[in-house]
Amino acid sequence: ERSVLFFFVLFLFFFLKYQKEQKIVYLLVGLLAANVALYYKEPAFLMLGSFAFFHLMFGWKELNVKQKIFDVLLMVSAFVFISIYFFVVYLHKGDSLYGETTVNPILQLAKTIFNYALSDPLIIFMLLPLVLWRVYIIIKSKQANHFFDALLFSSAIYVLVFFKLNMSAHYYLLPAYAFGLIAIVYFVMEEQLYKKFIFKFLGVATVFFIVFSSLPAGLHYISHYKNVPNNFQDILTFLNKYINAEASNNKRVSIFIDGVNRADGGEVPVSFIRYLEFKGLNAKQFDIKSDENVFGALQFSPNPESPYTFFNQSTASNIASGDLIIITPFTRKYIGLDKKEIEKMSEKYELIYRTDSLLEIPNVGIKSVLKGIYKNSRKNSKNDKAMVSENIYQMPLDFYVFRKRDEK
Repeated sequence: ERSVLFFFVLFLFFFLKYQKEQKIVYLLVGLLAANVALYYKEPAFLMLGSFAFFHLMFGWKELNVKQKIFDVLLMVSAFVFISIYFFVVYLHKGDSLYGETTVNPILQLAKTIFNYALSDPLIIFMLLPLVLWRVYIIIKSKQANHFFDALLFSSAIYVLVFFKLNMSAHYYLLPAYAFGLIAIVYFVMEEQLYKKFIFKFLGVATVFFIVFSSLPAGLHYISHYKNVPNNFQDILTFLNKYINAEASNNKRVSIFIDGVNRADGGEVPVSFIRYLEFKGLNAKQFDIKSDENVFGALQFSPNPESPYTFFNQSTASNIASGDLIIITPFTRKYIGLDKKEIEKMSEKYELIYRTDSLLEIPNVGIKSVLKGIYKNSRKNSKNDKAMVSENIYQMPLDFYVFRKRDEK
């Protein structure tokens, strides 16, 4: 997403220069930057294509031939991308598609919008309402700003794609800021929307969610991305030495990754497996297992050809003496701010290794508070799967390696 943002900003810079002075070098560099952005993130073709379409449509009477040619080339680029994507990717899709869910679609949409309100309040409380405002103004006055309206509408289309796909993450909407932020600032200042009550209210809501959600989350993710990659490499080094030592005694080490379910957490064990194999280990020396059954509406199809238990069976494995249990930052189990849940594991297992983060900042914001209230209200309810992850504060940032003590 950061790469898409960069190349779209670069594209806009040369696009604007070309609007003032139709030099071929501006067109070529702008077109190149736009096409690079396309192939980083699939929905980017909609943002670029719709921007060119709206710019051409709204500015048909004002733009000269060379300016129109640039818009047409951008639309052609978007069409080429989706054509390639259709034949190379879509025709070879798997059994499921993004957006498919067993949850009520209205509830899923509400959840997606709420998640983005927490992470991207400027998009939810300013960009999308501003689109409705501009539609009203355009219909009323029958006039549009061919550049800023094109930026506004195309960025909104990019956002709506993720609503349709039922996908939410704190970084997904980043490319929309390349176009949307400029349009928001322009219309708010040019039309003096800050004087209107509704936009005052939306502005306050934006600031509130930034201060009590986006900012705490931002601090957490800075801490997360500064610590977790280094901690992961540290634990891999430890496991490599440990497994090699056990292999010298003809022992295969069984590793349980705590709080990661087969149906939705495949990326975590795959990362361990690939890195350990890269360090020279193989499936004869170690095995990845899970002590959890697949639950809820999640789907999992065992792969009998996989040498690792995590992937070749769908039932839970029992943790035996000498097995390793790893707690990772990706656990879906509840970990409190005091991490007593981890300390309690020491009663049953032996802690043989842990990483040491420089600064461990939990994600304490609106969402964690609401999830905490909900969890406390349902603490006596069994099999409550309303929360996909109970790791409210997204802790820990360290990796812990426990070993089950020998049974007496």
